[in-house]
Amino acid sequence: MTFEDLLPELLPEVKGAPAFLAINHLRKAARDFCERTHIWMADVTPFNTVVDQTEYTLALPAQSSVVRLFRANVGDEKGVTLYDEVSADAEVDAGSQSTFVWLAADKLRLNPVPIDARSVELKVSLRPSLAATSVPDWIAELHSETLVHGAKWTLFAMADVDWSNPTESDRSMARFLDACSTAARQKTKGRATAQRRRATLY
Repeated sequence: MTFEDLLPELLPEVKGAPAFLAINHLRKAARDFCERTHIWMADVTPFNTVVDQTEYTLALPAQSSVVRLFRANVGDEKGVTLYDEVSADAEVDAGSQSTFVWLAADKLRLNPVPIDARSVELKVSLRPSLAATSVPDWIAELHSETLVHGAKWTLFAMADVDWSNPTESDRSMARFLDACSTAARQKTKGRATAQRRRATLY
């Protein structure tokens, strides 16, 4: 669903706001929602390492970017260590030869430098990219009201515009953050339930 499709839910509430600006704030709300909840999960298309190549561009769904790495398997090593960029750089500078991965500008980096071809499997959480014009239909269908609250929060918070309304901004912020917390809890609960169900099969 495109952000433009959500304008009829937003513009009547924020009178005077131009459509292009409203779309920008809907995109911002969608990114914020996905970052807070990690609700958009994906398995990246597996790929093989290349000798002496440490950086790889990920094959992601259209109009998406990575929020966080959740799991990485490299060859026979399952669940290898995941680092943030600062920690990874420190480990590399220290000459670590242990296997770990990290993200830098939406690209995956591996340590140590590959000396052969090994398969890489990743699970990541995603958000709309900075240039996205849409969100997955299932997110919009389940959470369109939340995205509208997020856009109202930041639109109403703008100063020196006809639609500025600090009170409504605070109210929309509270509703957005509450919905994010609820969605994150439900996602975590669903994952835990799925894990328990899988465990009963063995």
